[in-house]
Amino acid sequence: MKDYMEQYEKDLVFKFLNGLNDEFSVLRAHILMKKPFPTLGETYNIIQQEEKQKDAKKSLTSPIEGLAMAVSSGKSHRTGRR
Repeated sequence: MKDYMEQYEKDLVFKFLNGLNDEFSVLRAHILMKKPFPTLGETYNIIQQEEKQKDAKKSLTSPIEGLAMAVSSGKSHRTGRR
């Protein structure tokens, strides 16, 4: 019974990983190579942490990119006035 439950858990992890977007392909491969094989809960947490890190990086770069665009457009606008 224990072997069946372990295999069932692995099957759930495989199904979950197969449903992920391609942007998680590297992380998917990393999870599949982990020893011992992670549970579905552990796998979900790994993916969730990765998403949070990506969101944090986006929120840090977005204001900077917006500021750079504003500064850039401001420079070209000023040089046109003279």
